[in-house]
Amino acid sequence: MTRPLIANKARDSEAAAFHRAVFKAHGNRCHFCGAKGATDAMHVIPRGLIGPKARYLCPAENGRPGCRRCHDRQEREELQFSLSVRKRAVRALNKVMRSPIQEPAA
Repeated sequence: MTRPLIANKARDSEAAAFHRAVFKAHGNRCHFCGAKGATDAMHVIPRGLIGPKARYLCPAENGRPGCRRCHDRQEREELQFSLSVRKRAVRALNKVMRSPIQEPAA
């Protein structure tokens, strides 16, 4: 599955703003393999667990840049964010959401 690069500043959507904020906060290297030129903004806590109204909140904490290969592997659960990264994302999201998310266990 390919995704269009949404870093285009002409795009005015929540997804594009999330993408730009993730790359501004974390640079353009893939979080997992370190490759330069990451193209995707990966959600640390999956969008399905957050819900449609909050899915693009907290981009610095709940987003990480990724290359297409690692993003696909992460979606297939072959790669996983560290526990500390996941906990940080949950804490940030819980500050702004009505229904808190449970913190991940070790």
